[in-house]
Parts: sequence; C-alpha cells; structure tokens
Amino acid sequence: LPGYLAVREKHLKLLPPVYPSELSFEAGATNLLTRHLAMRSRSGKAFTIKGFELPDKEIQVDQSRLAGGGYRLTLRNILVDEDLDGKELVITTDSEAMPKVTVRIKVK
Repeated sequence: LPGYLAVREKHLKLLPPVYPSELSFEAGATNLLTRHLAMRSRSGKAFTIKGFELPDKEIQVDQSRLAGGGYRLTLRNILVDEDLDGKELVITTDSEAMPKVTVRIKVK
C-alpha cells in the first residue's frame, strides 16, 4: 500500500489540474454544445471552486464533487463561433497551489 500511495502521488503531480486543458471545437457547428471537464488538485488535497470567468455569458457551468476531492464540470449552451477562438475559461479556487486554472478554447 505505501508503494501504491507513492506512485499515485507521483502521477497526481504530473497531471494537469483540469482535463482536458484545452477545449477544441469545429467551426460552423450550429447546435448548442455541452462539454465535460474533470478537475483535481495535483497535491490530492481538497479544494473549493470559488467562481468562473466565462468566455461567453450564455455558457452555463454545473459542478459536482468527485470522490477524492475533485470536481466534474459540465459546460452547457456553448455556441461555437470564430469569436470564441483563443478565449479562455478561468476557474478560481481557494487552493494556494492553483488559485486560477485556465482552459483555452480553440475553434478549428
């Protein structure tokens, strides 16, 4: 068990705090889209999401806690247009190690 914990800690430090760290969309999508993100602390310590800076005011974010102190984030009402390309979703937390986490948006 101690070896498992050491390996798990090592892998947690290598993972980005949010996955995927970039959202990619095809240009020309006409439907409102939904995307899911998983967010975890690299240290494995629990944290709280304090807020979001959204690239579009119409996007809605639902959050639910995951086992192990992380979150599943569901982004709804994403209308893909070229203006969204290069913008970012910024997630603010109470964690000293990751006070702000950025997810880039790419429209191809």
